Amino acid sequence: MRRFHDDSGVEWTVAVSAGSYGAITLMFAASGDSGVCWLAFEADNAAEAQSMLADFSDEELRARLERAEWWRDEGPS
Repeated sequence: MRRFHDDSGVEWTVAVSAGSYGAITLMFAASGDSGVCWLAFEADNAAEAQSMLADFSDEELRARLERAEWWRDEGPS
């Protein structure tokens, strides 16, 4: 899990989520907001994804956040 700030100064938490069938996503949540954004993430397994997340710069995290989609009640769109 990592925390970073977007260009507007909002603090975000990002975490790796390993789902069924090996699907790995990055899940983004803004401080003080109940909504969650998600982005498919290319990694061989959750351990590799965690390591990659730890190595990302804040700028790389902001770029991925820009591509993320809002999670809907029925799941990803």
